[in-house]
Amino acid sequence: MSLLRQTALAVALAISVIGAGCNPADEGAESGSADQALAMSSEAALSAKTVRAYYASAHAADQIGALAPLFDDRVVVEAPSILILKGKNEIGKKEFLGLAAGVKEYLAGARVREVISHGDNLVVARIDLPLPNGDLLTQVEFFEVHGGKITHLQSYYDGLRFTKALPAIAIDKLKRALGV
Repeated sequence: MSLLRQTALAVALAISVIGAGCNPADEGAESGSADQALAMSSEAALSAKTVRAYYASAHAADQIGALAPLFDDRVVVEAPSILILKGKNEIGKKEFLGLAAGVKEYLAGARVREVISHGDNLVVARIDLPLPNGDLLTQVEFFEVHGGKITHLQSYYDGLRFTKALPAIAIDKLKRALGV
């Protein structure tokens, strides 16, 4: 696999799976009234807490150490970048963690617009992610969470806009590798 393709895949997966590394304390990170929060079941509250920890992990000193315990060992992760770059629809925990390592620098400018719990096990988030080519990518992620572990993650965003940003991402990654 070429360096460009490897870099693109790692960044794409970080963007789609890390959920843009957004700070869950950002404005708009929670959705719903205080009454709705009080009415939330303990399982729903745990699911929402797990998703917030997922976004916060991009800011952790040990990003992979913060991410790993949030995922079920049999998690299924789906994103446009996985299909575009890998030729398959999904990856598992080990492959995701391997690709997510070392790409959090692309996630610093991202912002969680909202996190919404639906029922006990479904959490939906909307993210804004600035791309290195100056574009702003909005993505929506659906999390299935059981017992505090993410069991399924589906990430949706405009794959064409992401693909247009790949040259800028690859150039930036190469400059970082060369210390330029």
